[in-house]
Amino acid sequence: MSKIHTWFLAASACALIAAPAWPAAAAAGSDSPGGDPLGVFDGTGLAGQIRGRTRIDTQVSGILAFPDPHEGATWYVDPLARIAGTRDGMMRVEQGHLVHLTGADDRRYRRDIARRVNVPVAQQWVLGDGKPQGKRDLILVTAYDCEACSELQERLKANQAKLNVRLHFVFGVVDADADDAKQTLRDIQCAKKPIEAYGQAAGENALAHAPRCDIPAFAGGYVATLLNAPYYPSVFDRESGEMVGTDARQTDRFVSELNGVAHR
Repeated sequence: MSKIHTWFLAASACALIAAPAWPAAAAAGSDSPGGDPLGVFDGTGLAGQIRGRTRIDTQVSGILAFPDPHEGATWYVDPLARIAGTRDGMMRVEQGHLVHLTGADDRRYRRDIARRVNVPVAQQWVLGDGKPQGKRDLILVTAYDCEACSELQERLKANQAKLNVRLHFVFGVVDADADDAKQTLRDIQCAKKPIEAYGQAAGENALAHAPRCDIPAFAGGYVATLLNAPYYPSVFDRESGEMVGTDARQTDRFVSELNGVAHR
């Protein structure tokens, strides 16, 4: 990751994001349409290591997660790109070995990941005139139990008429060990209006239990890890994959940086 920016809010950034190690409730079948998704990794030893794990389709198109049921490292597999890795880094298959992506190759792949983030339309918020055309696409990695995230949300609402962006919400949780964390994430992501449900949860209001849906409870954690998000909240440009930072104490700078316009 290049320079790390922080949201200069009263509560600063909430927490470093830990890679999710929780098994999801819903898993896809063991075979992809093109066959075994782990087949390209057979010679590396990885396939044998994780083949028995639950496979989860992430909200990054084409990337599968294989969490460790014993809370070890989650492996992420991109069969078409022949790339796999954990929160510690991604690797490409080269001559039967997994070789770490470094430098320009890693930056290029992280940019590709950002472009492939594919959250449901209900998890997208179009600011400005409400029309998605011509908007800057940003990915917002946020958590309902994060004060800085709530303050950012209020600042977005206060300036929405000035902003020319579409936010793709990735929902997470700071305290994943809380008794209600998994259920709350389900109730947010499975709600008819997830962003409104997120706001209710952030305000510590009771949420109605949403019907089960096919979104894994900790789907947002997988996306956050793949984006290499360091803390909640984090914002990424969906085109470049770069983090977007701003000084939220200054409204003009806040608006111009989110809109991608140089501030003078």
